[in-house]
Amino acid sequence: MTRLLSSVLALIVLAASHATVTHAQVVAEPQSNARPFGLPIHGPVFKLKSDQRSTSFYNNEMRVFQEIVEDKLAESARFSGREGFKLDPARLYLRTVADESIRVYFLAEGAGYHNSLGFSWIPAGSDASIAGVPKVLIFPDASARSGSTRTSSEPLKAGDFIDLGFGDNGIQLDFFLISNGANGGQQWLWNDYRRNPDGLQHMVAFMIPDSRFILLGFEDIIGGGDLDYNDSLFVVDIGEENAENLLEIQSSLPH
Repeated sequence: MTRLLSSVLALIVLAASHATVTHAQVVAEPQSNARPFGLPIHGPVFKLKSDQRSTSFYNNEMRVFQEIVEDKLAESARFSGREGFKLDPARLYLRTVADESIRVYFLAEGAGYHNSLGFSWIPAGSDASIAGVPKVLIFPDASARSGSTRTSSEPLKAGDFIDLGFGDNGIQLDFFLISNGANGGQQWLWNDYRRNPDGLQHMVAFMIPDSRFILLGFEDIIGGGDLDYNDSLFVVDIGEENAENLLEIQSSLPH
């Protein structure tokens, strides 16, 4: 187990070293100061369209995912098909080092809460709750306001992003949401429903065929709330080779 955790810690250090700022990337200002449970941030959030890759996502793929949200995850509309969209944790198993840094884009939020989004790297097939697996914040306050202005309590715009690093063969991405974490919330919600305090599904997932992107949406209310799964919406770019591999792994995630 010590060797297992050492491998994960080494991966995080490696990811941080790879997730360096390129010349074109611009840090979004202001950044959130929220640090629920004293968790560290993986790094600063970068501004939409501030490098070539994020500009391509903004101009091409982002609208496709926004249409999925409008069609499937409308505000306060119960998503009745959620059972068919359970995320199998094995779906985020990385068979190879990504061809580009794994990137998370903020898409939207329909929450009254100020939720905190984070992740862990875990060895494939291991218990994600084992002690010592580092948990890191991606968006400490995953909140946005309409218009062009940003504040430290509503710091995000659609298309803002953060790079997680290149991953590694045999590693899984494990996402979590701390419900109202930026305002002191204490409840953790996971992509694996069996770990949620209410035993309910709190995440849905969509994958576009022949795409390197996965759309993930969280429901942030313990007990299910309105079950619209649009309280925190983000898109994960896992790279072309990992995306191709995912299609070979049996899962309930639609193709």
